[in-house]
Amino acid sequence: MLEVRRADERIVDAVPVELLGRRGLVVRGVSQDISTGGLFVRTDTLLPVGTSVELLLHVHEPPLRLAARVVHALTPSEARSLGRIAGMGLRFIDLGDLGDNRREAIRRHLEGRDTLRTPLLSRHDNNRIVVADTETRLLGRVSTALGRAGFEIETATNGVEAYSACLAQVPVIVITALHMPVMDGMQLLRALGERAELAVIPVIVMSEDSGDLRRLEAFQNGAMDFIPKPFTATELCIRTLRLAALRQQSRRVVLRGELSKISIATLLTMFSTDQKSGILAVTSREDAAWLSFRAGRLVKVRALDEGDHTSIDTAMRVLSWQDGHFEFTSCDVDEEDEIGMGTTHLLLEHARVEDERRRRA
Repeated sequence: MLEVRRADERIVDAVPVELLGRRGLVVRGVSQDISTGGLFVRTDTLLPVGTSVELLLHVHEPPLRLAARVVHALTPSEARSLGRIAGMGLRFIDLGDLGDNRREAIRRHLEGRDTLRTPLLSRHDNNRIVVADTETRLLGRVSTALGRAGFEIETATNGVEAYSACLAQVPVIVITALHMPVMDGMQLLRALGERAELAVIPVIVMSEDSGDLRRLEAFQNGAMDFIPKPFTATELCIRTLRLAALRQQSRRVVLRGELSKISIATLLTMFSTDQKSGILAVTSREDAAWLSFRAGRLVKVRALDEGDHTSIDTAMRVLSWQDGHFEFTSCDVDEEDEIGMGTTHLLLEHARVEDERRRRA
């Protein structure tokens, strides 16, 4: 487990920056993580480490002029491996005897911007997060950013390590890369969803492959959020904090999995026995449906492609789905009973309808 360093400085994003060098050199970019000591500038134009520049910080007009020096540069290839955007880190210099006054001027110039302050979580909250990725530098960067936001971080380099960490102590959130050895991110999602105590964990997937099919597959397997690489530290913190807040609400996922392993009929019987209330979301290759349960009784079914069909008609169709994914969210349901029959009667009626369909075929 990484030791997290806490910081009290402001974090300010997306501020226009100009770097003025010798012989009329001008580099323009956007800031990230401004503090009173320095900042990171997102730009594809990189200057050698040690280069001194005049920096114009356009938080307010007129811009604040500061002397700065390049202390590190992140090339595009290095940035991709870290899930970041290329750019340069600069430290403010030549403060001299006016250092305290200059820092106060920087603080005043930053006033009024949207900021992310630390700590953002109460020490009484469950704030443990498991982060899984093969890139150790990315793990360090993500751990530092989330630590500043008030989380306690445990890292893993593959899905098996992440799954073991979740079994040892259920975290508030899991953040996982998609491509990992031994057990990849998709396999980790499925493994978590098969255990009731782990299916409640919100999972954020991060990947360079952010195509529609890949994102759909992640969401079908239980992901709560998908963040394409590269991403900014502040974006990840905001998304993680939002999921942590949702985790405390009454609506929570208690089970998810694949229909090829657990049929909808089996789920209905299980919910009836346990007197469950909530929403069962089911996705097939071309359609999706939502089944509402109140005290174990199915009361309403609606689908994307339902047309003028009643809840019973839609239920008969959805009960025949054999491939796809499901996710059950525990919550209060206040729906009118549009089914009008218990689980056993409904399943017998579905069996009769299927027999008639096969005879006609």
